[in-house]
Amino acid sequence: MKMNVGHKLSLLIIILTVLFFKSLMLPEVHAESLDMWWDEDWPYRLRVRVDGTGVASVSVDFSQEFANLGLPEALLDVRSIRVVPYRDGVPGEAILYEETYSTSLIDGESLNMDSTSSEPYWVEEDLFTLELDSIRSTQGVSSVHAQFEHRRNGSTWTGFRYEFNNSPTMDWSDHEVLIYDVWPEVNDSAVDQSPDLYFFELEGCGCIIDWFNGPAIVMDMWNPVSVSLKPFGSCAAPDTSNIEYIRFFAQIIRGTINPGFYGDGDAFDLWLDNFRLVDQDGGGEIRWEAEDDVDAYYIYFDTLNHEGHPPPELTVVGAAAVSAAKGAAEAGGYLHQIAGADTGDLSVWTAPIEEKIFRTNTAPVSSQPLEINAARGELEAFQIVVNSPSFTPLTVGVSDLVHEGGGVIPASQVDLFRVDYVNITKISDYYGRLVPWPDPLYPVSFGDPIDFPAGENQPLWFRVRVPFGARAGTYSGEISIGQATIPISLEVWDFYLSESLYSDIDFEFDWDTVLEAYGGMSDGQKNNCCDKLEDAIFATFSDYHITPLPLETGPPKDVQLYSLTNYEVEAAHTLQTQSLLKVWWGFLGSDQAPFPNPVVIDRPGMDARVLPWMGWLNRIEGMFYSQSTDWEPDPWTTPYFNSMCNGDGFFFYPPKDDTLAFDPCDDESNRLVPSIRLELFREGLEDAAYLRLLNGQAPEIDVDNPSDALAETFIYSRTAFNRVPTVISALRIQIAEQIQEKGEGNSTYFLPLIIH
Repeated sequence: MKMNVGHKLSLLIIILTVLFFKSLMLPEVHAESLDMWWDEDWPYRLRVRVDGTGVASVSVDFSQEFANLGLPEALLDVRSIRVVPYRDGVPGEAILYEETYSTSLIDGESLNMDSTSSEPYWVEEDLFTLELDSIRSTQGVSSVHAQFEHRRNGSTWTGFRYEFNNSPTMDWSDHEVLIYDVWPEVNDSAVDQSPDLYFFELEGCGCIIDWFNGPAIVMDMWNPVSVSLKPFGSCAAPDTSNIEYIRFFAQIIRGTINPGFYGDGDAFDLWLDNFRLVDQDGGGEIRWEAEDDVDAYYIYFDTLNHEGHPPPELTVVGAAAVSAAKGAAEAGGYLHQIAGADTGDLSVWTAPIEEKIFRTNTAPVSSQPLEINAARGELEAFQIVVNSPSFTPLTVGVSDLVHEGGGVIPASQVDLFRVDYVNITKISDYYGRLVPWPDPLYPVSFGDPIDFPAGENQPLWFRVRVPFGARAGTYSGEISIGQATIPISLEVWDFYLSESLYSDIDFEFDWDTVLEAYGGMSDGQKNNCCDKLEDAIFATFSDYHITPLPLETGPPKDVQLYSLTNYEVEAAHTLQTQSLLKVWWGFLGSDQAPFPNPVVIDRPGMDARVLPWMGWLNRIEGMFYSQSTDWEPDPWTTPYFNSMCNGDGFFFYPPKDDTLAFDPCDDESNRLVPSIRLELFREGLEDAAYLRLLNGQAPEIDVDNPSDALAETFIYSRTAFNRVPTVISALRIQIAEQIQEKGEGNSTYFLPLIIH
């Protein structure tokens, strides 16, 4: 068809207008739907377009990108950075790169111990000696070697330090993280003091407490260490403008025996190298060799609370030769929208349950089906995050889960909780931030309205109870949130979890306080239906595989109770093999990072779930917690009240509206308000049941059990473990597949701990 002159002129004007306005626009880079996510273990990335070949560079203000992602004051794990080339939307292997966000502070190529010089210098304290050592290094040809050997009458707190001499003033205010490498070794006598070998101090930070536990480490290997400077320890606002020294020190036994302290015959060695300061927003660059057949590159990165990514391969490429334009950071990987969902004007997505979702997290760009899996007799949780453009009360529903070959798990087997938030005004440790944290799980009945705030995330927590008689295979169902519909599938594995697979777990419980709060007791006297309320409480604890004990009951008489901090593995195993005592762990608010402590609210969710796995590896026969319902003061408003940490003293919250505690004769009234921490701890207990089922028996002391190797793929010591949330879910699937291959999942019976 011919085009007349008027049409041609109009088309020409349109084209010229478009080109004119495009010329005024700054270049933007947007992700394409074809661009697959390179590795689901990485939740954040940004796209870079390179014009030409040769050395390309990009400068990313990671603080700003984290803010844009809705992550409050997140810190960059500089070792998580990866540069990934894409061809036709398909990612290739990560390539070598150079980064300038970290700058050298101390290396192991010299050892100045002259305090009269104008340069920074090392200082030996009592019981420590320092030398320059060429046996080990992570850069250059040497490292600083510190040797400790216990002697009677030595200092109670002793160590070594690096004095900056304040010439010029050591100003770290532009830096967020200190990183370094350490290789630790202990002699046979000091095995029980590992892996928490030393403490770290930062003099001049302006904090009342300027020291905290040493890092998460593994013996006899190089460990990459990260020290948060913002915050530092439990100090939310350190002043790092005038740092005087860094110090490494140990605690020595004086008088009575103290588990975890150094005593006669103990000795250890540390090799230290490659101290660097990280400025995540100060103009650093990422540089790499760009190739001509690459459509785009993605910079993948992660936060410090997800440490566990393997260290990258770095190189030196020199100055940039070609221009590059970057886009905005986006979320994805294990955070994803739900494939097949019809959400209307709602933003609906999902995340692993170990990922604590803030009100501000931005929605991910990638999409995957919502799929969960579980054994018969297991409770399996998942979370859905909803963000509404306006304040909206909506009802939530769930369908029956229908088996592909026939069979149903009724909707009545699904529990619904609204994730609530508590305002944190004092951080527990360097993982914390002064923002509202998700923790309470408020029970909601399907069909009751839930208020969704405008423009904020409201996570919903679902829990499926898989019947013991459920048919193995895939079940499908649907969740509704208002008019939105979300498909879900559940794979039921061909084995079941019996109660005989679980370790003994005892929590003290304030029966009087809870019975009064729920109307089962008044002035010390039981009311009508109090027995029904008590039965509901016992049923709740049964779901969590925990025994509720009256206050001040303590652990059983035949138990030796260790705290996480003071546990001594060889001494404990000697007790188990040479006496009738059992060995349990009791976790306390004072069990600080890097120990994984399920008590703490403002910690990554992995801390609560991983502890039962560690209990398996350490042959722990039970666990104890001294108070799970301390509601004075109200934990909703005062989560930190005992100078230990946020969450210490309670795993349940008191009811706060008239949907609970209105009538002990009504089942709906008698629902307790658990916490995310308790849910994740339960998930970890069920994971440990998988380990026992695969093992075929209880773990043997001083023997490598078949399940150990699997757990050790992400747990390296009692302090060092992979905090990437996808690690446990992938490993759990692997264990389940092996259990099914054995075909012994339905014939397991209880066996006590086996002693060799």
